[in-house]
Amino acid sequence: MKTYITVGSLLSTLIFFSCMKEATTSPSFVYKDGGSAGAVLSFNGEVVKTQEFNKGIENDIYELENKLYELKMNRARGMILEKLVEKEKAGKKMTNDEWLEKEVISKVEVSKKDIDAFIVERKIPQVHVNDQLKERVKKYLIEEKKKDAINKWLDAKLSKNPVSIFFKEPTRPVFEINIGNSPVLGDKSAPVTIVEFSDFQCPYCAKGSTLVHDLKKKYGKKINVVFKNFPLDFHRQAKTAAVAGLCANEQNTDYFWKLHDHMFENQNKLKPEEIEAAASKISGLDSSRFSKCLKDKKYLAQVESDINSGKDVGVKSTPTFFVNGKIINGAQPIEVFSELIDKELN
Repeated sequence: MKTYITVGSLLSTLIFFSCMKEATTSPSFVYKDGGSAGAVLSFNGEVVKTQEFNKGIENDIYELENKLYELKMNRARGMILEKLVEKEKAGKKMTNDEWLEKEVISKVEVSKKDIDAFIVERKIPQVHVNDQLKERVKKYLIEEKKKDAINKWLDAKLSKNPVSIFFKEPTRPVFEINIGNSPVLGDKSAPVTIVEFSDFQCPYCAKGSTLVHDLKKKYGKKINVVFKNFPLDFHRQAKTAAVAGLCANEQNTDYFWKLHDHMFENQNKLKPEEIEAAASKISGLDSSRFSKCLKDKKYLAQVESDINSGKDVGVKSTPTFFVNGKIINGAQPIEVFSELIDKELN
């Protein structure tokens, strides 16, 4: 897990524990050592062990533990950086920041090309692009490049003299997910399986669909992607779109992925008649069979089953991904997925 020198916060953790303060300080709770048996609590002679206690909140625990881990790693890197800079500037009358500015980040530059690329990448509408916005983007990119330069300098130093860390990186929980007859992109025997729970009306899921294709381009036959439906209640057309996707999949998985891409690219056109019109343009697809399947809501039960199986493994929002059973919430940058995929491949 890549960790950077930034200011971290455990505000959400503190809020959580402050809400629990009354219960945890109650005299009704007596704190004891659970011993090596993995006991978490005991009530009326019944002992609850870790596995049972954590069921359903595995990912919440992981996320909190990971925030604590990142806070510690940022602290460790900051302390080491300070010690290394003190050694490098020995005898020189300047602060650590002044030394870093002069020796490490003085050559940081941001070009017009960098600014334009950022605007395109973040999909900032041209109507909002002006000199003031470009100046703000430039300042942001300069700060990011300075951080990158410092981290690269620190990593280069540490590669010659590694640091021993005596606290552990938390491990992601692993969930079993039944693939069933869900649409699959890629070879089912691939060493890495990515299961995606998604909603055709969710804008973040549209970004996630692009991410999936980027991962397939990068890893090819090494990964396959399984699509699971998780339409949210407040997206009125999402369940219809989910059923439509499975109706296309019934005829051919390729038809599903073509309709999948179309629906994510046209999220404002997900009424039944609009989806039928789009499906009729897919070469080889039987339009009459598709329309009957959609009208009869043939796969509504499977959509409901996907929703329930998602809830069972901790899905609370879309998109949610599982890389060989290990959860990633949201359409995170491709680097987050690559880090986990590379570990699985190795």
